[in-house]
Amino acid sequence: MAFILEIVKKIFHPSLQATPSLSRGKRGNPCPPSLRAEGEAIQDFCVMDCFVAPLRCAPRNDFFNGFAMIEAIVSIGVIAGFFLAFAGLSMRAQQTSRANAVRLKAILSLGEGTEIARDIEKRNWAMLEDASCADPNICHPEVNAGEWVLTSGAESASPDGITRWVTTQSVARDTLGYPNVIVETGGMTDPDTRRVTIAASWLENGRARAAEETTYVYR
Repeated sequence: MAFILEIVKKIFHPSLQATPSLSRGKRGNPCPPSLRAEGEAIQDFCVMDCFVAPLRCAPRNDFFNGFAMIEAIVSIGVIAGFFLAFAGLSMRAQQTSRANAVRLKAILSLGEGTEIARDIEKRNWAMLEDASCADPNICHPEVNAGEWVLTSGAESASPDGITRWVTTQSVARDTLGYPNVIVETGGMTDPDTRRVTIAASWLENGRARAAEETTYVYR
């Protein structure tokens, strides 16, 4: 208890010196006036009163009391600002993490679409030539009887909001003989080659995003 009293004295009246003759007064008695006099030793005081209302035991100093209050307010403001900044950065990091996860799933769905097109290339070439999937029409892959098939229309949005679709186009070459190259304009249509475009769209932090991947399939 004496240790606590020494701390109280140093905080509220640094000029008071320690004295071994500390005695506990009756509970409820006011602190004696001698405690307010600078430099006077503590002879007898009420521990409870001085602990609950220490300003009664120390000289009144409005300047230092006001300064301490300003320090407390500034400290609270700094701490509050720190927590607000930390909360903002944390929310931003979570949003970025979710957006990256959705974008990765969309890119992976494009790769899956490419593999599906190559699977259909081997099993059902006519499906790739179907007019319902030919540009500008679109279709989407789905499993039917354990096999991938192309169905007219866009794929229903996934739980992550990703929508995928496929479209096919004929391919022209500068000549049907060998060697030859694919040309964008002119040339001759190659009946044994199709261009397949797999596209996906999704929302990223409220903004629409889209990506696509193109591959060629051969009969």
